[in-house]
Amino acid sequence: MNIIELKNAILRDIKYFISTFSDLIKLYPGNIDPIFRNLKPKPLGFLRVYLIIIAIPLFLGYYFHFAHYQTNPYSTENSLKLAFIYYLIAISLPMIISYILYLFDVRLVKRRVSYPETLTLFAYAFSFGLLCGIFRTFNETWVLHILTIMYSIYLIYAALGARFGYERIIPPFIFLILSGGVATMILFRLLVFFLGVPSEYWRFTFF
Repeated sequence: MNIIELKNAILRDIKYFISTFSDLIKLYPGNIDPIFRNLKPKPLGFLRVYLIIIAIPLFLGYYFHFAHYQTNPYSTENSLKLAFIYYLIAISLPMIISYILYLFDVRLVKRRVSYPETLTLFAYAFSFGLLCGIFRTFNETWVLHILTIMYSIYLIYAALGARFGYERIIPPFIFLILSGGVATMILFRLLVFFLGVPSEYWRFTFF
């Protein structure tokens, strides 16, 4: 890739970031369906970079929480490991359920879909939960993080309904949420095992 191609790629990604944040600002009740219905798929490369960047507040929120606001003090190393685990899960989860929808598209939503299309939908839906992960920092603001996660789950439902029809998306929605929950628990257990985080450092977290 030469300098001109690199410059064009960076400018293209900046344009995608601006358009994505512009759409997120407009994701309020009454405007959710039109946005998801008319949403054009973004390139996979951009979507992966977008998730990596948008999840940074979540990483910071979990790190500061584990490092400073637990009853039992955590070491810096284990706090970083746990925050990194949640960060990886937060990035991986929309990719996983997007790929599941892509694999079972005809069975779930009765039409063919592309992976960029499904990942675009879920990247948008997960954005609020990832950005507001910073609220995990304090025990007093933890409920705000939970509320934004619940809102992201609602946006998954709204995205599926707007894109594929509300009359047919209850079973796919339940299937994707359950699949995502199972994938999250498996990923969490594998990562704490491979990163060597002692159970006393994570048994009082979500899992």
